[in-house]
Amino acid sequence: MSLPDVGNGVFIHDPGLVARREVTAVRGRCAADVVVFASDGGGTLFAMEAVSGSPVYRLPAGEVVAGVYRSDDQRFAVVAEDLAGFLDRQRDAVELFVATGAAVDL
Repeated sequence: MSLPDVGNGVFIHDPGLVARREVTAVRGRCAADVVVFASDGGGTLFAMEAVSGSPVYRLPAGEVVAGVYRSDDQRFAVVAEDLAGFLDRQRDAVELFVATGAAVDL
């Protein structure tokens, strides 16, 4: 799914691509082993742990060294309590954009 014109854009990656991705360790403001499943086209990645009910993390542009993501960017955050919540936020952003033209970034 691609929503390039809503907010900064959202690109949910093909499941086959996600399945082949390596696990990235997130260290710093939280500690988790995640798989990236989406991006915003501006360097921000969206990731979650490979377990049911995992929160969705926003990973601003940062560096990955030896499989560990590190960033001091204050935009690092949990943006949804799970994948369903993330997708609901995307739907809400699309509905707002269609109704008003206002873009919402996650």
